[in-house]
Amino acid sequence: MRFPTSFRHSIKVPWTGNTYSDSFINLLSAELTILKGKNIVIEGHVVTFTGGIFRPVWSTNLLVPISTGKVEIINYSDYSKIIYEIKFSQIIIVNIILSILSIVFGLCKQNIESTIIILLVVWILLFGFNVTVAIITFNRFIKDISKN
Repeated sequence: MRFPTSFRHSIKVPWTGNTYSDSFINLLSAELTILKGKNIVIEGHVVTFTGGIFRPVWSTNLLVPISTGKVEIINYSDYSKIIYEIKFSQIIIVNIILSILSIVFGLCKQNIESTIIILLVVWILLFGFNVTVAIITFNRFIKDISKN
């Protein structure tokens, strides 16, 4: 199993014509702008954006743990499929740096047990929790937009 640096998912929605795709893309772009997403690019039925932790936003902002994202809508004869992929590279880099620092400080103090505990906390809380919350809330975010 690969290390989870990204998450890809699709949502099937009823299709009501070509205007659905256009309105979904426009609404998604507007919502990403409200969330202070950067580099929002619309190319046909695909929206790409940048989020991340290095932006002046509150830590509760949906895009904080998401480094980059891509959302695509594909129309079929009787439904549309929204496919999205979100990547978590910035939060992984921060966790690696914090892990290296905790190992260095732990070895300097010759306290392996607390170093292992700190590493577990760093990876479980900072990475695992943030990524899990981002996956759940981004999925809800896409579903909410698709209902409008």
